[in-house]
Amino acid sequence: DPTVPSTLVGDPLRLGQVLLNLCSNAIKFTQEGGITVQMGVLSEDADATELQFSVNDSGIGVDEEKKQALFGAFSQADSSTSRKFGGSGLGLAISKDLVARMGGRIWMESKPGEGSAFHFTVKLKKPKTVTASSTNDRLPVPSASGLNAHQLHGTHVLLAEDTDINRELVVDLLADLGIRVTAVEDGNEAIKAARSTRFDGILMDLQMPNMDGFTAAQTLRSLPEFHDMPIIALSANVMDEDRQRASRAGMNDFLGKPIDVDQMVETLAKWLPTKYASATCVDETQEPDNPTATPTELPGVDMNAALKVYGGDQPLLENGLRLFLERFQDFEYNFRRAANDFDDQAATREAHTLKGAAANLGMHELREAAERLEHACQTEPAHIENRLKDLVESLDPVREGLRSFIET
Repeated sequence: DPTVPSTLVGDPLRLGQVLLNLCSNAIKFTQEGGITVQMGVLSEDADATELQFSVNDSGIGVDEEKKQALFGAFSQADSSTSRKFGGSGLGLAISKDLVARMGGRIWMESKPGEGSAFHFTVKLKKPKTVTASSTNDRLPVPSASGLNAHQLHGTHVLLAEDTDINRELVVDLLADLGIRVTAVEDGNEAIKAARSTRFDGILMDLQMPNMDGFTAAQTLRSLPEFHDMPIIALSANVMDEDRQRASRAGMNDFLGKPIDVDQMVETLAKWLPTKYASATCVDETQEPDNPTATPTELPGVDMNAALKVYGGDQPLLENGLRLFLERFQDFEYNFRRAANDFDDQAATREAHTLKGAAANLGMHELREAAERLEHACQTEPAHIENRLKDLVESLDPVREGLRSFIET
C-alpha cells in the first residue's frame, strides 16, 4: 500500500524471517496458480505504525481441524507432510513467537483445495531522526571495539553461508555493526551476486553444496575486477592446512567458528574500506532497555559461551536454538540417506554442518562428536557407524532439552 511509511524502526532480520517462513510454505504447498504478498497500514498514532502483512496462495489448503494446531511446535498438516514436502513443522511456531515479540499476532484462513491466507501484524516505531544507526532497533554488539565498529558503518558485505543458523547469526551481528549484508547459500550464488552488485568485501564459508568456498574464491580471483576484493574465509575447520588452502585459493584472511565477535570486528576493519559517511557513533556504555536475562540451563549447551558468540542478544540466541532443532532433529535420517546413496560428500557435509552449528551454540561435546564423525567420513569409513552412534548419544539430550524449551 502506498500509505506505508518509507522508514520505520524495527528489526528487519526477524521481520524478514517471518515473511521468508510464510513465503517458503506457500511455495512448498502450491503446485499451480500464484502467491501474493501484501502489506498495508492497520493503524497508527504519534509514536508507532501497525502494519498488516498477508501471504496468499492457491495451494492445497488446510481443513478446520488442522488449522488450530498449525502454530504449535512440531505440527504438520498431516503425518506425511514432513517426508513429502520437507520441514519439521517448527516454522510457524517460530513465526508466531517472533510476531509476538514485535507486538503483533498471526492467524490464517484456509479451505482444503482452495489455498491459504496467512496474516500477521507488527507494531513498528516511528523514527525521530533517521540516521544510519536509528533505522535498526537492535542493541549494539557489547564487546566490539567502538572505533573499529564505527569504521564499518555503511559498508556492504556479501555473505556466502549454506547453514541457516549460522547465516542468521552472522547477518544479525553484522547488522548490529551498521553493515549492510547480502546473503547467499553457495559458491555459485556468491559469484552471481558479486558480478551483479558492488560489495566492499566477501565472507565466504568454505564447505558449501554445489560449489564450495575454495572454488568460488579461485573463480573470483581469476576475474580482473576481483583482484583486490577482500575475501575472508569462514570455517569450523581451523587447522593450518585449511588456512593454507584458503590462502592458496586467494582469500585474504580466516575466521573460525564459533564466531569471536571481537576478532570478526578486528578482521573486517583491517580489510574493509572506511565508511564514516553519515553513520552515528554508538555509545557502547549505555544501558540496554532490556537487560539480558540469566541464560536458561539446557542439557549439552554452554549457554554463557553461546551468548558470547551471539553478542549478548538472548532473543537471537533463543531463535538460533529453535533453528538448530528444526535443522537437526532428523540428522540421522539425513545422514544415513546420504550414506545409503553413496554420496560421501553429502554425508561429510551433514557432519560438518552440525559441527559448525554446535560450535556457535556452545554445544562442546556435540561439536567434538560431529568432528569425529566428519573425520571418519573422510578417512575411516569403517568407523562411521560407531562415530554416528556416539554422536546420537550426545545429540539426543540436546534435542530433548530444546523440545522442552520450545514447548514451554
